Amino acid sequence: MGENKKSLASRRWWKVAAFMVLLLLLLVAFLYPQSEERRVEARRREIHQLSAKGDAQAVKQLIRLLRDGDEDVRNKAADWLRHTKDPPAVEPLIAALKDSDIRVRFVAAESLGQIEDPRAVQPLIAALKDSDKEVRRAAALGRMNDPRAVQPFLAALNDGAKSVREDASVALWAITGTDCGDDPEKWAKWWDEHKGQAGADGPNPDPTSVTQPEPVKP
Repeated sequence: MGENKKSLASRRWWKVAAFMVLLLLLLVAFLYPQSEERRVEARRREIHQLSAKGDAQAVKQLIRLLRDGDEDVRNKAADWLRHTKDPPAVEPLIAALKDSDIRVRFVAAESLGQIEDPRAVQPLIAALKDSDKEVRRAAALGRMNDPRAVQPFLAALNDGAKSVREDASVALWAITGTDCGDDPEKWAKWWDEHKGQAGADGPNPDPTSVTQPEPVKP
């Protein structure tokens, strides 16, 4: 009889323990998302405060936030780093071109294009092959006034997205001073005739700041 009572008490204890564990798990599942959202929101506010400072220490902290676990935080950090145009931000932004989130890659490409650091030329050229067309377009819009980018931009004229093709043609004009539109055949002909001379007169500093030349006639 005593053994039965002990066995019954033991079973009841295990049931209570199992119930308490389940209750704890449910409580964590309910509270954790709210707690994480508060932490993310705190980091977003931190980005705003750091961007207002704009000093070297603020840039360092923004670079740290480029590795944050939340894609929105990384996105905002990359966006604010473009305004600093600080050389230490270039390498971290280059790394962000391989981020798993499309928005982060897009903003990183935009930021690097505006910072205009020579170190970003090859990574932006690589980004012309990104799986997302908006990232490819951001890379094409980057001010890569560098003859090394001519052939990659020629390849981009065959991109499946019209916006990428158009931006690649503008980039080619900025580098070469020649306007063949977004016609790959015209550009291929021009390249065969002028290979090695692209940008010999110096790239145009800003494609939007001057009147474009007359298109090359077929």
